Amino acid sequence: MSIMSLPSLLTGGSVAARQEQANEIVGSSVSSWDYHILDAQEKVGIEEVRELIGKLDRKPLNSPLKAALILEAQNLTVEAQNALLKTLEEPPENTKIILTAPTVESLLSTIGSRCLKIQIVAQESKIENMNKFINSNPYERWLLADQLNLDTWLSLWREKFLELVLERRPKKERVVRIVKYLKLIIKAQSLKKRRSSPKLLNSILLFEVPTET
Repeated sequence: MSIMSLPSLLTGGSVAARQEQANEIVGSSVSSWDYHILDAQEKVGIEEVRELIGKLDRKPLNSPLKAALILEAQNLTVEAQNALLKTLEEPPENTKIILTAPTVESLLSTIGSRCLKIQIVAQESKIENMNKFINSNPYERWLLADQLNLDTWLSLWREKFLELVLERRPKKERVVRIVKYLKLIIKAQSLKKRRSSPKLLNSILLFEVPTET
């Protein structure tokens, strides 16, 4: 398999930036008839993935190539991700497959190992992105809740925790506060998989955010 035919995994940046980059990779050579998009921003299971694979097994209708984009693939169930493995290992002829996710680690390692990884550089620094939420008033935080990605948010706070513990004399209270918050984010991720309200979970996380960063 050539590097050009490898499935691509786009990480980093925002959800919109990842989708925009994916569309640029596909380009104008693939018509809308042959460009299949599976939006996994809401939990997607194995049946939707099998349906997508079935579409890729057909010949292109109006283009020299077919393309498949799986948006926010970290939301796929474990069974759905496993169902993708054979297709990622041996993509159908003349087919380009692209996945987007906040981080490589948010997917099964077997998915990441089969893809060409492309990191998107965010326009805002991670600290600026974090402060955008933290410095908002309660009403603004509630409005911004829809934009909060739990995987990215967890990654940001893990980095903040590592920075803190590497300080010469970190304050114990701050360390405890951030560890408690990291556990809250992980719990929210678990609840989201049980189809709890994402807006409610994100709002709770933004209201409970540690005051010291």
